[in-house]
Amino acid sequence: MSNPITDFDVNNLDPFQALVWQYEMGVDEAIADEPLDRFKASESLTRNAAIRPGFAPQSPTGARRGPAQAARPAALAGAGPAPVPSGADGGFLLSDTPHEARQSARDAAAAASNLDELKAAIEKFEGCALKKSASNTVFGTGNVEAKLVLVGEAPGAEEDRQGLPFVGPSGKLLDAMLRSIGLAREEVYITNILPWRPPGNRQPTTAEVAVCEPFVRRHLELICPSVVVFLWVR
Repeated sequence: MSNPITDFDVNNLDPFQALVWQYEMGVDEAIADEPLDRFKASESLTRNAAIRPGFAPQSPTGARRGPAQAARPAALAGAGPAPVPSGADGGFLLSDTPHEARQSARDAAAAASNLDELKAAIEKFEGCALKKSASNTVFGTGNVEAKLVLVGEAPGAEEDRQGLPFVGPSGKLLDAMLRSIGLAREEVYITNILPWRPPGNRQPTTAEVAVCEPFVRRHLELICPSVVVFLWVR
């Protein structure tokens, strides 16, 4: 039996098939009103960085140091590469650096004394740009006194729509796996590292995971399970 989604000539696409194919590949929602030219955005970041006080462009290996480099303050020498403007990797708001965003998450998580307070803190958190493109904050679901907690990577399209973890195809597979060992979904607790879906179901960046890590750590501390299983779907 042919599959209308995969069995077609890429050189002669039917408009409906092309739309279905894009949806299956993760192109299921617009996150901006206008297309973004990331080459121009990169050039803009470079120009903005070049006018920062103390900035000196890196010279090629063996190249002669230019006046800007020679005049670089001694305090900056050996301090490592110039800081990248926050938001460059899509993980943080322009008003925050990764360090500031992570520290803000750590403080907010530590102040939560129960799951309701933690959920409210995550919903108020503005240190991760994924929140702007997500439809819902996906917190967690299940038995809050469970001895087994399952932690996924990030919400998918269906999870983003419903605001619940593992309710799409991966969730159905998870339910079947739990049944095979005599457990029901209601007996365990399920959450994710990231509470917001990365656009197009792309893999989260290291920075996005790092800034949200204090929340999931506090999540586990409040539930205090005996076993934690991390679920990565690839």
